[in-house]
Amino acid sequence: MARVGRHKSGAILVEVLLAVAVLALVLTPLTALTLTSRRTTAGAEDTARAVSLAASRLEELLALGPAAWQDEDFAPVPTDPLFERAVAITPRPGGVREIKVSVKWEQGGNEKRIELVTLALPAE
Repeated sequence: MARVGRHKSGAILVEVLLAVAVLALVLTPLTALTLTSRRTTAGAEDTARAVSLAASRLEELLALGPAAWQDEDFAPVPTDPLFERAVAITPRPGGVREIKVSVKWEQGGNEKRIELVTLALPAE
């Protein structure tokens, strides 16, 4: 009788080990997928924030008018120092000005950058 009980406990141990192995095989790709998803989400949030920062500066420049249309070198954004913003004003034919707002930031060791550009005609 003692031998039968030992055989059953050995079988149970093998079943538990197999279950743990199967669980590890299933959880490993799910963990990798979750980490990739988090990185992708963080990247999308950073890009959306950069677009918002560029758009707000562009709208501010348009509202202030031609007196405020001056080049600005990259500098940290006061409200969000993880991002740097620059402005470039380029004259175009007919008195039109090209206003370009660039935002850059670090993401995963890589520099990311977006640019928003519009044309504006100074009011006379």
